[in-house]
Amino acid sequence: MKLPKLITTTKEKRRIYPLKLVVNSLKLDCLAIDPHFEKKHPYMSDEKVFEIVKYLNNKSFIPTNRKKQYVYFETDISYNDKNHRLV
Repeated sequence: MKLPKLITTTKEKRRIYPLKLVVNSLKLDCLAIDPHFEKKHPYMSDEKVFEIVKYLNNKSFIPTNRKKQYVYFETDISYNDKNHRLV
């Protein structure tokens, strides 16, 4: 799967990609991928994260945290016979 063109990289090194999703009835238009996961999960790539996140479309979750303009959700998703925790 080919990633869409990167919109920007933040000063925190989050990579922002366009992605239209509806989560908790909120229309989202981008995906922010934080690089912290790369240390513990070097086998993961932005492409895999992007594919897995698409499974969240039209689902509802209870927010686990809020910081600045970000709202954080946690869920476990099975992808390619492997469980992944998304935050």
